[in-house]
Amino acid sequence: MQNPTLLTASALLLALSVAATAAAEKLVVPVSLDGIERDEHQVKATEPRSAKTEAELSELLGKAAAIKFKDRVDFATHDFVLFQWAGSGQDKITAVVKNDTAIFQYKRGRTRDLRRHRLGFAVKKGLKWKVVTLPPANRKRPASDDHETNVKLHAPDAKRENAIAWRDFSPAKLKLLRDKNKPVLVFIYAAWDLNCAVLDRTLFANTRVVEAIQQREYIPLRADCTTRPVDEDLKSFLRQVDWDGNATVVVFSGAKNKKPVVLQQNRAHKNISAEELLDAMKIFPHQGSDGNQAKKRAD
Repeated sequence: MQNPTLLTASALLLALSVAATAAAEKLVVPVSLDGIERDEHQVKATEPRSAKTEAELSELLGKAAAIKFKDRVDFATHDFVLFQWAGSGQDKITAVVKNDTAIFQYKRGRTRDLRRHRLGFAVKKGLKWKVVTLPPANRKRPASDDHETNVKLHAPDAKRENAIAWRDFSPAKLKLLRDKNKPVLVFIYAAWDLNCAVLDRTLFANTRVVEAIQQREYIPLRADCTTRPVDEDLKSFLRQVDWDGNATVVVFSGAKNKKPVVLQQNRAHKNISAEELLDAMKIFPHQGSDGNQAKKRAD
């Protein structure tokens, strides 16, 4: 008669072996990112990064993070796919397998609470994969006077009638303009930020704002932070204005020795109003030809 203890141990080993084999056969497996620090590389939800080896994982997450992570993915059987983006708190990514392809389905949320998201998946080696965007649920919105809720995510619209003629920002360009005592308006923008799209469609479409920029001869610059990491020069400027990741407008006067006014969306997600921007622009005297003529008349 066989020893019951040996039978139990053999059964346990067999069960563990079967479980390990089953895990290895899984085509797409969610991977925990607990304890792994987020890097600054943040792009669209539809543009994930991947690693096929431990060496590539070190480049992706950094050596210290890769050491903590190495037991979570077996690179002999699976590749690693990392999604890292900012969007609605309701954003979701799910994975399905059809035929020989893993399909990551991205569904954009409807709320305006900007959140940072990060998801990891182990994908069976040899399995093709792609990302698709699912259409939002077809539901009616309640009638509202607040048209900001209907704004679509997009880049600032330079083709819209009366739109502001934004110029690309650079610290060197800002310095040159300030050395010439030019008033400057800087819009810190990211394509994935819904609130930036709201500002473009509301604040910067406001007739009073557009006219004030033109009449006071402000130079409108757009600092694009869509792709991460941003370059060092832009990063330095963002630190100078204490940018916290929210929609931001910076108003520089024509006098280069004066500090700028920084307007930011607050944590309650209250957007910058036209009144706030106009007040900030009024703080500084007009530096254009009208102002010079007024000074001459006063003399």
